[in-house]
Amino acid sequence: MVKILIAVVLAVAAVVSNGSAAPDAVRIITFDGPAGSPIDPAVWNHETGGGGWGNGELETYTDSAENSYVDGRGHLRITAYRTGTGFTSARITTQGKVEVRPGSYVEASITAPVGAGVWPAFWTIGTDIGEVGWPACGELDIFEGTGATPTKAHVAAHMATTANSKTDKSYGWGDPGGTTDVGSSLAAGPHRFGVYFDDRIVRFYLDRKPTMTLRASDALRSGRSWPFGKPQYLILNVAIDGETDNSSTVFPRTMTVSPIVIRPGGVPF
Repeated sequence: MVKILIAVVLAVAAVVSNGSAAPDAVRIITFDGPAGSPIDPAVWNHETGGGGWGNGELETYTDSAENSYVDGRGHLRITAYRTGTGFTSARITTQGKVEVRPGSYVEASITAPVGAGVWPAFWTIGTDIGEVGWPACGELDIFEGTGATPTKAHVAAHMATTANSKTDKSYGWGDPGGTTDVGSSLAAGPHRFGVYFDDRIVRFYLDRKPTMTLRASDALRSGRSWPFGKPQYLILNVAIDGETDNSSTVFPRTMTVSPIVIRPGGVPF
């Protein structure tokens, strides 16, 4: 089962319980347990169902351990299957359970699935989405893959305009640093994807090297809001893109995720 180990970074790191975490504690979300075990409901929620999810997605998300499970070697696996009627996959969140506060750096090591139509992602959403809605809550796409371009990793930041809280005006794939070619298939081995955010700056990292940097001052001058001075929660999923021909893609396709590290003290390198 997944458990949260909280390491307090002092001269020597100490592991304490989740409830007694200090504000400056490093939080590590691990994926322990026997192979095939379901993920821990004390840490993760499953968002289930189909309907496109606002993006024309083809999959139906389930809470089955067939689609999301630990592998017995310290990893989370999210697996998408082609079925007789479509696709199944998983979308999991830490909403209401684990949050990332401003001034934190969050990172995961991911081996991503590739193939036309396969759309893996590691991202965050503002915890106030229930009050202000999207995109006013803010969204940080720490990693997105498009299986048809298997060597490219994408990042994006979504926020509302200052004129209309329902209108998205994002930074992303077409902006400097929004897309990085890693030089080999994302399925060939893990890469570290991370982001730091606060009320002044968002900076994305790939293998601990900065890719795209955004500043609140620039965003506000361009008519964007800046919602990243508030907490965010984590999301991991593998979607199937409804706008891409997936007939040549062999399923199942799996995203493998190593323990997720949240560092409230900022970027550690």
